[in-house]
Amino acid sequence: MLVSLQPQSGEQVLLTVPLLHGHGLATLALCLGTGLSLHLAPKSRTPELWEAIQAHRIELLVLVPTILHRLLEAGLPAHGSPLRAIICGSAPLHSSLVERTLALLGPKLFNLYGSSETGIISLASPEDLLEAPGTVGQPLPGVRVKILDEAKNELHRGQIGRIWVSRGRQSTPTDDLGYLDPHGRLFVAGRADEVLICGGVKVFPAQVEERIACLLPYAEECAVVGVPDLEYGQALHLFLVLKPGHNGIDTQAIQRDLEANLPRTLRPRQITLLEALPKNLVGKLLRARLHALLRAMQA
Repeated sequence: MLVSLQPQSGEQVLLTVPLLHGHGLATLALCLGTGLSLHLAPKSRTPELWEAIQAHRIELLVLVPTILHRLLEAGLPAHGSPLRAIICGSAPLHSSLVERTLALLGPKLFNLYGSSETGIISLASPEDLLEAPGTVGQPLPGVRVKILDEAKNELHRGQIGRIWVSRGRQSTPTDDLGYLDPHGRLFVAGRADEVLICGGVKVFPAQVEERIACLLPYAEECAVVGVPDLEYGQALHLFLVLKPGHNGIDTQAIQRDLEANLPRTLRPRQITLLEALPKNLVGKLLRARLHALLRAMQA
């Protein structure tokens, strides 16, 4: 990780992630160990972030995908940015956001992946993201990653299974599913407990959400959850947040756009428009709250 980031003593770091989270603690440890100057931005309001980046000549910016998206939506500073590297993590970083960031800011984006059980697992460099925008990168030195099926058999490259992490002799499963590409880059498909079976086919919500976000230019963000369905066993319910200025778009128009581009099993049975998706302090989707909202709507 240090080889990729090449932090220099005295560099200015802006942390938008709470210190109570592993991502925040890892950043604090990095700063203490390498002599970086750490600035905290606990509220992460977008205008103040760009102002802080300029005022303190921030070179390393640590954030989550939600904050990165808001920064780009707010527009780039008129006089450029002192940023040398942007370290994103703690939640899925969609390839469309990766491509947009690289196009606007150049090869400065890193994607960090880890878990509470195993610590930091991998880091995608700007070069990795240019070649494969959806990757979380190569495992860090000293970390070995294997993809295993339910019987703990190792899967071939490209096959999706449970992500297992080894340090020394200790091997630990994560709660995530993923795969390794031919170059050894890791990709995360989603949480193991969120996989849906629609018409006998495994459906990974995170992958469907990324596809829908790419198909609908007026979508700010979206999430899908499984609902019972007589035909397919499970079907998708789509929660969607519209971008500002697109309030005239209704659910019927959204359905028409998706029907033209998605197979039947991936088309949502119903769509609910929200002002925002429920997320925790570090921007991770709280899918359980969407299930609770569905139950309340059906009561």
